[in-house]
Amino acid sequence: MATRQSTNPNDGATIGGCRLSGNLSRIRAIIIPKANEVDIADIPERARRGIDFHPAGAMEEVVEIVL
Repeated sequence: MATRQSTNPNDGATIGGCRLSGNLSRIRAIIIPKANEVDIADIPERARRGIDFHPAGAMEEVVEIVL
């Protein structure tokens, strides 16, 4: 994950200002801001494949997901 812009459409997807490219890294789960949950649908299926997205609205939710 990085916070950069890319013109390559195969380079992953942006959610909450971060680039996602789970296929290139070994990311299996991502905690995202609840407000960005609607953006998941914009991520290409092949970039989402194998990644569990966990929307969280508060730090308590993040802790619950992590534990």
